Amino acid sequence: MPICLIKRLVCLFATTLCTFALFAQDLWHVSDIVILGNQRTNEKIILRELSLQKGDAVLESRINQKITQSKENLGNLSLFNYVEIDYEVSPEGDNTIVLHILVEERWYFFPFFSIKLGDRNTSTRIQDFDIERVTFEGGAHFYNVGGLNHAITAGIEFGYQQGLNFHYKKITLGRAQKHFLTTGISLQRSHKMDVMTLEDAPLKIKRPDLFLSQSVSGYLNYTYRHDVRRTHNISFGYEYKKISDTILQINPDFWGNSRTERLNLSLQYFFRVDQRDYIAFPLKGHYLKTEGNIYLSDDLSVRYFQAKGNAQYYWTLGNRWYASERLTAGLSLKNAKAYILDRALGYEENVLRGYEYHVIDGQHFIASNSTLRYNIIPKRVFIIDWLSALPKFNKIHYALYAHTFIDIGCTYHHYPNLDNHLSNMLLYGSGVGFDFVTYYDMVFSLSFAINRQKEHGFYFSFKLPIL
Repeated sequence: MPICLIKRLVCLFATTLCTFALFAQDLWHVSDIVILGNQRTNEKIILRELSLQKGDAVLESRINQKITQSKENLGNLSLFNYVEIDYEVSPEGDNTIVLHILVEERWYFFPFFSIKLGDRNTSTRIQDFDIERVTFEGGAHFYNVGGLNHAITAGIEFGYQQGLNFHYKKITLGRAQKHFLTTGISLQRSHKMDVMTLEDAPLKIKRPDLFLSQSVSGYLNYTYRHDVRRTHNISFGYEYKKISDTILQINPDFWGNSRTERLNLSLQYFFRVDQRDYIAFPLKGHYLKTEGNIYLSDDLSVRYFQAKGNAQYYWTLGNRWYASERLTAGLSLKNAKAYILDRALGYEENVLRGYEYHVIDGQHFIASNSTLRYNIIPKRVFIIDWLSALPKFNKIHYALYAHTFIDIGCTYHHYPNLDNHLSNMLLYGSGVGFDFVTYYDMVFSLSFAINRQKEHGFYFSFKLPIL
């Protein structure tokens, strides 16, 4: 008998066994979905996040898995403080179920007045506080506008920076709810600026008598949500910016040419897969993001391209132990020497713990963040009686974790400044600490870390995604 015929018979036999196994299990049909608690949120916003829809047929063994995934999807909208999903089996014995969804909505309007310090992270703010670097900001956040999960932010800034900004996010296009627009505009001017990196830290200059930078910028962002967990995004931005010649006198390579004013254009594309259980503080699942960025000056004298990747994996070890691994990397090409285009580690999400007081410039970078956590206090929920008049705030949950970590990374800088010592070097840091997780997606972290240079200290950070 020919080998190819044997292979075909084996495949046919395996397929037949799988088919019989599937039919041996009970199929359940979702006859209805009942949603309660959504006083403001439109039902279609909730329905689009569910892994089970009305009319679906699902294996009995997968019902609980689908419900868990749906709860995670709804929780990651940041619209609800609590989500409960259960199902009821039809008493008629016809293998039908009814899904029951109960949500507790958050407060969606937040007037705000904040004080922002001109530093990259909380630890540097605490270490080197300077009242002259303070920016006062006032305005309002409007979440879940029209019950459609749209968001509007408007604010005014004065002090360290002065300006106005307006953003309208998550504008839904079409009934399929797969297409979204986000747009915004900002006007900024400042007496102070970071002009270069010196001794592995930003060099800040200030001129009370003049504005070192003035800009008008805007963007238009289109998002295609292929499904609940996969997203494509294209963003176009522009910025008209004027800088003082003082900046170019201090650093002629500040932005790639000798002009003091220019129009900059940017184009970004990214694809993201997000399978994390809880975006604010994930404990299981994975995340992948690939990104490309193009930056051009209006006369094309400065041209820049960057490709970046971000992969994260979270898993449960058992007995309240959790582990995570995060890998980020970036490669760039450019035709001009420009300080503003050499930001590698220490900026945005590209971090090495233990180096919070530093920035490490370069054209290329790679970093690994490994963390082991133990859940000291599992998630607990309690009611604050004296806040009973504010039901959006009186029910609080919290959890406490201990963690230890090891971070490793390096950058490649083609023309490093001799006054900076951390580029083109393997860097590592490790430490221990605590994470306190509570409602409205707030996470407070305190860590003690030591790095390769024997620098050590306590570092504090917090995330307030909703505020």
